[in-house]
Amino acid sequence: MNTSKYLEIAELIRMDIFVKYTKANQLIPSIRSYAKIYNVNPNTVSRAFHLLEADNIIYSCRTRGYYVSENIQEKKEECGKKYAKHLLSALQRLGYSDTEIENMIEEIIKR
Repeated sequence: MNTSKYLEIAELIRMDIFVKYTKANQLIPSIRSYAKIYNVNPNTVSRAFHLLEADNIIYSCRTRGYYVSENIQEKKEECGKKYAKHLLSALQRLGYSDTEIENMIEEIIKR
């Protein structure tokens, strides 16, 4: 594994939030819950939560837990664009033209 475990867990939780906890101010599972889900130490999840807090994905309410940030849809869109740009860049490095990439993606979507 090339990345730190907490970075990997942060990315998994980020995706979980984008899919399951899409409403602003929605309570997300606790640090202990995620630690059980991913079979890691709660300290690892805590570090992941701090990273997500710094990225404005979640915020904490002392003694009440962590909640989805107000701008979650904007953050989800940013993340989607980041992945799309990464895919586009990778396909261009493989030598595909923009037209070939468009055709490839359209073909995949139609399936």
